[in-house]
Amino acid sequence: MQAQCPPDKAWLDEFLHCTFPRLRDFSPQGLANVTLALAQLRTRPPPAWLYAVVKAAAAALPACELPDLLGLAQGLAAINAPPEGMQLPKVDEFLLELERATQAKREQAAARWQARAEAEAEAEAGQRRRRARSRSPTPAAEELGAAMAAPAMQLLAGAAHALRDGAALDGGGGARSMAMRARAVKQMAGRRPAAAKAPAGEAQSLEADAAAAGGSPGDALPLPPPPVAAHA
Repeated sequence: MQAQCPPDKAWLDEFLHCTFPRLRDFSPQGLANVTLALAQLRTRPPPAWLYAVVKAAAAALPACELPDLLGLAQGLAAINAPPEGMQLPKVDEFLLELERATQAKREQAAARWQARAEAEAEAEAGQRRRRARSRSPTPAAEELGAAMAAPAMQLLAGAAHALRDGAALDGGGGARSMAMRARAVKQMAGRRPAAAKAPAGEAQSLEADAAAAGGSPGDALPLPPPPVAAHA
């Protein structure tokens, strides 16, 4: 690979002469690149050309990104630094301005990254909470289900036993069977399960139902049989 030779003084002088009236049209990145290149070539441009760079960079400072600011600061500092530097006061003042702008850009970038990280963390936490809620019922629902399970099973067992006995007595289509079914439906709709001894109002209702069906109050709704213990 052929080594690249640095440009001679005549080429550099021509470059500075051609770019001097166009520096105000350079982008922030272009200004940073040209100053860095001249610093690496150890070229000392005329003060007028350097002041033109400072003026153009100051006008473009709001649009400068962090790499542009760092490139401008590094290039101008190398060109203006002693012992070989030009040590122009206006360049030193602009370097201080570049330092403040660089610090502000760094703080803004850090704030943006922190806000983005917090937003992503909050979104992930929200997804985890939604997945957890969709997988398991709430404690209130679990307690309610446990509290309703035993009475509901008792009602269903009593109603099924009553309907089965009523169907066996009159073939499933007589008045007694219909009265027993109606009584079971009422109990399943909210009335408390039949106890060993019914209250006075309920006893009258039982007698009326039994009289209409042609039976006795004791035939209205038998209690479910006791559970049979399983033999080993």
